[in-house]
Amino acid sequence: IIVWGVSQFNRLIVGALAGTRVTESGKALLIKLTNVLGLIIGGFLALQMLGIDLKALAVFGGAVGLGLGFGLKSIASNYIAGIILLLDKSLKPGDVIEVDQGGGHTTYGVIEDMKSRYVVVRPRNHADILIPNETLLINQVTNWSYKSRAVRQDMKIGVSYDSDMELVSEILVEAIQDHPRVLKVPRPVCFIDEFGDSIVNFELRFWMRDPENGVKILKGSLYMLVWKKLKEHNIQ
Repeated sequence: IIVWGVSQFNRLIVGALAGTRVTESGKALLIKLTNVLGLIIGGFLALQMLGIDLKALAVFGGAVGLGLGFGLKSIASNYIAGIILLLDKSLKPGDVIEVDQGGGHTTYGVIEDMKSRYVVVRPRNHADILIPNETLLINQVTNWSYKSRAVRQDMKIGVSYDSDMELVSEILVEAIQDHPRVLKVPRPVCFIDEFGDSIVNFELRFWMRDPENGVKILKGSLYMLVWKKLKEHNIQ
């Protein structure tokens, strides 16, 4: 009954916060604290209803608590890390993040939910990944939507030395500027990056606002547009 009551109270909080100015991280923190405090208070009330003297359990509880402290160290650290993440507002539901998992492996996706022990990240294939809170606190995390959802991307294109360099620069910008996912402001820019052994390397920069819809997919379609535009002008 106590557990059911706490869950119903959380639902009331969620309903009361709907449409308010409270941030998503603030809502998650409030619900998490309410859930933990409710279960703790409910546990003490349940013991008193059973007629168990809490003072008699003090010594025994201390010994058990010490043992659990060593055995459940990882779980406790994840709970504390979850509270820290919500308090410092570095992550919130809806953010697009990239987590360095070590060994050259990264996890990329949208934060769907922030639980007490883990964060639910949904990648492009919709296979939800549960990342422990401690991992997000210790490892390097790239938040693509921390302060602004506008994200700059770079593309490298190499052309022959026989090409008209000014024309190439104009063509590259023209090829991508009308794509619906490329922002008009700031406008895409293009410039010579370096002179290679056999090609001149250009860098094409553009801005996007929806990284959750895939960065590589967008770059792939833009490279195809660039390829077609260069072919039209016989530029290798």
